[in-house]
Amino acid sequence: MWEYHRSHLLRGRKYAIGWHQADLGDASLSYVRTSSTIHIACGPVSDTLRVTLHESGRIKHWINGSPAVSTPSRAVVHVPGQELHMETEPFRLLMLSFSCDAVMRALQARQQLPADMCHWPSEFSLETRAGVSLRALCRWAAGEMDRPGSGSLNSLKARQALERTLLMLLFDGIESASPTTLRGDDGLADLHVRRVEEWIHSHFAEPIAVEDLAQAAGVSVRSLQVMCRRSRGCTPMDLLRRRRLDAARAALQAAAPGQTVTAVATDCGVFNFGRFAVQYRAAFGESPSQTLASSTERTSSAKT
Repeated sequence: MWEYHRSHLLRGRKYAIGWHQADLGDASLSYVRTSSTIHIACGPVSDTLRVTLHESGRIKHWINGSPAVSTPSRAVVHVPGQELHMETEPFRLLMLSFSCDAVMRALQARQQLPADMCHWPSEFSLETRAGVSLRALCRWAAGEMDRPGSGSLNSLKARQALERTLLMLLFDGIESASPTTLRGDDGLADLHVRRVEEWIHSHFAEPIAVEDLAQAAGVSVRSLQVMCRRSRGCTPMDLLRRRRLDAARAALQAAAPGQTVTAVATDCGVFNFGRFAVQYRAAFGESPSQTLASSTERTSSAKT
């Protein structure tokens, strides 16, 4: 679960760490807590990327000798090959981990970040849009994986979609710590975005990450993000989310007897049903179940 390391108490007489972990496949999510103050030394970090998402407390990190501090408002990233020292205060945190192979595969479609992870920023804010979304999705995933049968994450397809989304949000958070500006023609940006919209129209029900959208557009992920904000005022994944909501509404309005909201959402590529319901109401002014009920009522009336 962790690294080969040496550790000792800095203060007090109680040494205790609780660690709960669930594996998704190429990623894992851990809930770690301690009330002890401990010095930990390990390195070089093995073939895993990890990011800290504090619920409380803090950890002082020295990564290749450079200081970084993880708190509820800042994440710290450990990447393979780094020498790592930490001093913990009492804390509770979620730790998100990815295999190096999974990260490198995703980077092939993500041209903005250096392939050498040691050149990435060691810290990024959890108060940006990407940081808030990453923490919220990790909390949701932790809750689902703690349910009998893993809840909505029972299927391999759902776990793979979650992994890709978490990795995408992590990349967004890291990039936000060293932003770049895209320069170019607005007409060209609109052309690339329309190409993505056409691709989404045909593939929205599939597990999709922002890397897939960038590949469809023929540009880097970061370039596509800037293009979408410039020409549509939203992110690439917002375009996908809107298409899925529109498709779900059309399916609910034409639902056959016995159809369920969950089945419709899944058919549209949606697996976080609670978030789907919130987004659906915000978009259409009613819940998915209300749309389905109205459709069922119209069908019954037509038969009589």
